[in-house]
Amino acid sequence: MSLPLEKILRSIDQLSTLEQLEVVIYISDRLKQHEQQKPKRKWLDLAGIVPYPFLGEDAQTWISRSRCQDQQKRDQLLESSANNPVSPFKVPQSPPFPPKPDQTEQ
Repeated sequence: MSLPLEKILRSIDQLSTLEQLEVVIYISDRLKQHEQQKPKRKWLDLAGIVPYPFLGEDAQTWISRSRCQDQQKRDQLLESSANNPVSPFKVPQSPPFPPKPDQTEQ
């Protein structure tokens, strides 16, 4: 940490809570202005920067294969839950919290 920054932080520590809040607002506003001055990037700016096919596979082929694999996994889960009465999605029946004092055994 630089020496000027340390001095600023020590000075901020000596301010009241309200004054510290004003410092936060000031810095926040400055950062917003700085972000607004940056040029906005567009997705089209990225077009063509990666050689085709990237990682050796066409994007649509990868998406189609991934969807097919995911569907096979879902089908396996459904099949196994149909064959097995205990579902991996079953909610436990026990209450998550201890009973209230008025609900205890009488």
